[in-house]
Amino acid sequence: VGTACMVDTQYFSAIQEVELEEDSSEVLLCNFPNSMVFNGDLRDVMEITQVDVAMVTLPCNEHSALGHREGNVMNDLVIAAAKIIKSSQASMLFFENVPSFYRSDAWTNLKQLLIDEYPFWTEKNIEAWDFGSLATRNRTYVIACAQEDIFQAFQFPSPPKMRRKKLKDYLDAASVHHEWKSLKQWMESFQSRRAWRERNIERTFVSKEVDKINCIPARYTSHSASSSYVLSEDKQSWRFLSINEIKRILNVPDWFEFCEHTPKIRKYEMVGQSVDGTVIRAIANRIAYAFMKAKTTVANMMNRVRESYNVNSYGQIEMLI
Repeated sequence: VGTACMVDTQYFSAIQEVELEEDSSEVLLCNFPNSMVFNGDLRDVMEITQVDVAMVTLPCNEHSALGHREGNVMNDLVIAAAKIIKSSQASMLFFENVPSFYRSDAWTNLKQLLIDEYPFWTEKNIEAWDFGSLATRNRTYVIACAQEDIFQAFQFPSPPKMRRKKLKDYLDAASVHHEWKSLKQWMESFQSRRAWRERNIERTFVSKEVDKINCIPARYTSHSASSSYVLSEDKQSWRFLSINEIKRILNVPDWFEFCEHTPKIRKYEMVGQSVDGTVIRAIANRIAYAFMKAKTTVANMMNRVRESYNVNSYGQIEMLI
């Protein structure tokens, strides 16, 4: 989804992706048929295409199954990621991850491996809701540059002034069928679990008039109090947001699609673990501007150099002051 949002700005083209999960790789090929997609472990990548920008999202060992494996697994992935990044010869690196990832040893090690080739770094924590998204999604974004001129031309975007949309603006048409579930049964199950009783459920069941819902996670369909579900008009039933509704909430490009055989549960997981399209587009536009600004600056300097001397009638160079 992050790649799709960058491509949707029309400033970028998808060149190569590295994806571990087979069905996610199929979705990438479905949407980017001309891109080189490697399906497999980072450590097995042998061929890398040269690019201008490398977008990098690594799993955090504190928030993934990797954290329950051998301690050196994440370190191996970091080394592999550094090799891939360096081989890409990208002028700019664009990292996206949960804030806690940047406090991990994995991030510290990766940055140390890259800092010689990429000496210029900047980061910003961005809440998607501040940029107009209906759903909260707190992420930290990092930009690293190989050249100072591109780095100096880049600035993270600021939240825009906007008219906030409500949940009803993202919902499917009334003609679309949805499966509704009993709110009473959910509450009985919730109250029966002592560990859950103190959980805040203020935004668990929401009406179509709200302008803020909880972050949509990969395990959205697991009946979690920390997720948000659509409440019926009579407040007796609830339902999951549909895949299309989530795509609209996350501002995923209309043309982005899943494979016909992708299971529904996997679609929920893929969009849930993806990115907020509004934020990615805003940063992508600033990246494109930085490249254009740096290129224009170099061109202007070359013009000034050409204009600063003259060849006289004797074939001698005269400096113009």
